Amino acid sequence: MNILFRSIFRELFLTFLLTVFALNFLLVTEKIIRLTKRLANIGLSPSDMLSVLVYLQPLFTILTVPMALFFSILFVYGRMNADNEVVIMRTNGMSFMRIAAPAFLLGIFCFLVSLGASFWVAPAGAEKLRERVADIISVRAPNAIQEGIFNTMFDEIIIFVKKRTESGKLMGMFMYDGRNRKRPTVVYAQEGRIFSEGRHSIIMELEHGHVSFLGKHEATDLSFESYRLRVPIQAFKTINDQSEMTPFEILKAAKSKKPRERANYLIEFHRRFTFPFLCVVLMVFAPSLAFLSGKTGRANGLAIGFMVIAGYYIFLVYTEELVRVERLAHYVGSWLPAVLFLLISAIVFSAEARK
Repeated sequence: MNILFRSIFRELFLTFLLTVFALNFLLVTEKIIRLTKRLANIGLSPSDMLSVLVYLQPLFTILTVPMALFFSILFVYGRMNADNEVVIMRTNGMSFMRIAAPAFLLGIFCFLVSLGASFWVAPAGAEKLRERVADIISVRAPNAIQEGIFNTMFDEIIIFVKKRTESGKLMGMFMYDGRNRKRPTVVYAQEGRIFSEGRHSIIMELEHGHVSFLGKHEATDLSFESYRLRVPIQAFKTINDQSEMTPFEILKAAKSKKPRERANYLIEFHRRFTFPFLCVVLMVFAPSLAFLSGKTGRANGLAIGFMVIAGYYIFLVYTEELVRVERLAHYVGSWLPAVLFLLISAIVFSAEARK
């Protein structure tokens, strides 16, 4: 029996690793595309892209580990069921609980990994990602302004430069600053220079020009000999602020927020617990679901798996939206799908174990 247990667990674990890799690749691809659009104008190198890719991985671990656990169990146990291995084991006196034991062990492992990622690994990865992107921007952005085109690498800021000298001086510089939408700013300078101020900001030093502050019903126009503008690098949003927080930091920050924003923080707080908890639910649900799929094996089991994941996610989004509009308490809306899913899993598992 120990040899059989190790054999099933080995196949489960290898399938789990491959599934994690595939899911992370799919999720990272979308994020990389967005970052590439943002950073391509400043000369993103392959090494920069690789470092960003590495720091993105922990952010998806909380989500991909439960999904990979679910699909790997469905895949392996579905194959065993299709090849009549389960029939042979039950004929030889093995109970359903013993057959599912390797899935339980992998589920506990995934629960601990997901919980560790939720509390420590993912927030640290998000912070490192922000710092890395800030480093890339601070080093490359000052040299990325091109003459004769509208440069849009800065959030809500458009820059046009008539000529750029070899020393880096910008001649005939026009800039639109729309960060304050109620009072946008238009600046023209005969010459200027852009340089970084560490990880914190990009500094624009402009000379001999004028600046116009545009209000709803009025405008203010001023001439200047020297004008200094600071653009915070934090304005380059790559991830949300909650990603860098541990669950209890999120809970503490939620107390100072307005009701709608507080609801988003509380939802994120509960997600840091419910996603790891899903590993416990899925290790109970997946083996019995794989056997219920019949003799069609992998394809049918995986199709059912996609439907289950989609159904859970739709129900989760619905209950979380009820929390945002204050129709449900935050702990009810966040935990109701997981608890209901657990009850269904227990019923299905018990029914399969009695066969």
